[in-house]
Amino acid sequence: MYKQYTSELDMIMAEQAEWEPYGEGDTFGKPLEFVLNPMCLRDRDLWHMQCPLICNWAVELHMPYRVFRQFGLFQPHPPEWEDTNKLLHG
Repeated sequence: MYKQYTSELDMIMAEQAEWEPYGEGDTFGKPLEFVLNPMCLRDRDLWHMQCPLICNWAVELHMPYRVFRQFGLFQPHPPEWEDTNKLLHG
C-alpha cells in the first residue's frame, strides 16, 4: 500500500498540482481558524529540558536551544562539543 501511494505521488506533474502560497502581508504564517489543543500545552515546563532521548538502541541528547529562533527566543551559541558516546551508551 505504501509503495503504491508513494509511486502515485512521485508521478504527479506540476500542472496536476494546485499550488497555494502560505500567505502574504498580515496573514503570512497565521493559519485561519487554528485552535491549539490544550493537551499540547499541558507539559510546557518540559519543553526546554535537556535530557537523553532513548528510542530502542539509539540515544541522543535533546537540544531544544537549536530551534529557539524559530519560536522567537534568543538562540545562544552552541555549547562546546562533547563526546557523549560513553556517557549515554556506557
